[in-house]
Amino acid sequence: MPVWTKILIVVAIAVILTAWGWMLDVSLSTAHAWLLERIGHTGMRLLIGAMVFAGAWALWKETEDR
Repeated sequence: MPVWTKILIVVAIAVILTAWGWMLDVSLSTAHAWLLERIGHTGMRLLIGAMVFAGAWALWKETEDR
């Protein structure tokens, strides 16, 4: 395979990953704004706390099973 083909493939992959990262960033920002509008700052703090608690509980249960 010629070198220019390899460079073209790497550039194409870089462009795709950059576009995907940008779309993910925009969609996460949109989801955050929508959720913030729905439940407010206190609700977001409670939701984040519940997610951290659930993650810690799942990790704790996983270590108990070993």
